[in-house]
Amino acid sequence: MRNDRRLHLILSDPDICATQILFSYNISLSDYANKRYLPDSLPPHPWMSDPGRFFRGANVDSASFAAAMSYAELTAPFSKPLESHMARNIQLRDIKSDDDFIFIGSPRSNPWSELFADELDFYFVRENSASAEIILNRRPQSGEPTRYVPSAAGWETGQGFAILAFAGNPGQSGHVLLVAGTNAEGTEAAAKLAVNLDLLSSTLVKYGIDPQGPLCHFEVLLNVRSMAGSPQQFEIITCHRLAK
Repeated sequence: MRNDRRLHLILSDPDICATQILFSYNISLSDYANKRYLPDSLPPHPWMSDPGRFFRGANVDSASFAAAMSYAELTAPFSKPLESHMARNIQLRDIKSDDDFIFIGSPRSNPWSELFADELDFYFVRENSASAEIILNRRPQSGEPTRYVPSAAGWETGQGFAILAFAGNPGQSGHVLLVAGTNAEGTEAAAKLAVNLDLLSSTLVKYGIDPQGPLCHFEVLLNVRSMAGSPQQFEIITCHRLAK
């Protein structure tokens, strides 16, 4: 929190996530930014002649709502208020500024977060099926695998993964916080870690980062156990000091 910068919270877009799953396609960041939400090759569906009418990007998922409430409370003592935005209501020029940003959701539910993939060690990749995202490890350290594949999609019981990353905004002087999971439960767990200052601080210290020292970009990887749509517990797998 810096009083000389505006802080923007970019909520995820569960409608675009649902549309991709429903019609089995992956939207690119370019298409999302240019408001081309449906592929030209989409076959006609008799029960839905105009999908955009039903998936307008006006909904907020539970993970985004919970994160917004927690972050609003955490930032209340500062003079600059937290400004919330729907992902579909912003444009690239809004992000290319020296303000600071919090992005909720993986690239499937918040395509804007894909802008920062090159800044990260752990980043999301969509499998051939639109229903699955995995996390790849660009810079494996001792004993770390290169792939993290979830066993549970949203609202299922099993294992998922999530990241909490503090990184730079390329070409700008501001910073971004990325809160994202391979499912909604993972995103919710990462959002909780971001406001658990004691746990976050002790995690950084454990991995050689001084929370009170010079500004340092980092990324935390979480293992999240969920049951029927609720994160039951999460554990911190590792934390990387980001190279950039």
